Amino acid sequence: MLILPETPRYLIKQGHPEKAAASLSKLRRLPSNDPAIIDELGEIQANHEYELTLGKATYLDCFRGGVLKRLLTGCLLQGLQQLTGINFIFYYGTQYFKNSGIKNEFVISMITSAVNVVSTLPGLYAIDKFGRRPLLFWGGKSHKNFPFFQNSR
Repeated sequence: MLILPETPRYLIKQGHPEKAAASLSKLRRLPSNDPAIIDELGEIQANHEYELTLGKATYLDCFRGGVLKRLLTGCLLQGLQQLTGINFIFYYGTQYFKNSGIKNEFVISMITSAVNVVSTLPGLYAIDKFGRRPLLFWGGKSHKNFPFFQNSR
């Protein structure tokens, strides 16, 4: 990270518009006096000034009001996704299948990866068409035979 240049947005925020122009110029591979660079720099500056009018924000704002519920839902969903064990199959599947006595372990790993890729497409379509919330409710209702879900109503 030490060798990477600062972003134009950060430099504007720090009060260095000339350094921001140089950074943006390098990023876009255009001279710093190019109209596109000047326009984009003006847009970054205007956006920064607008954000200043909104007031100061802190990390504690992530835990206030309705944002906390969304944050916890996202963390819980990501945590549960990790518990499915699919990462184990993708990372160690070849060795696992080999130790299980399967002769074509690489082919089985390729099949599981292909199924993952193909299965992602209907999921993306469903999220786009129905939205995340209805799908989460539908998924919760489909497990009504589990005691945990029966007692939580």
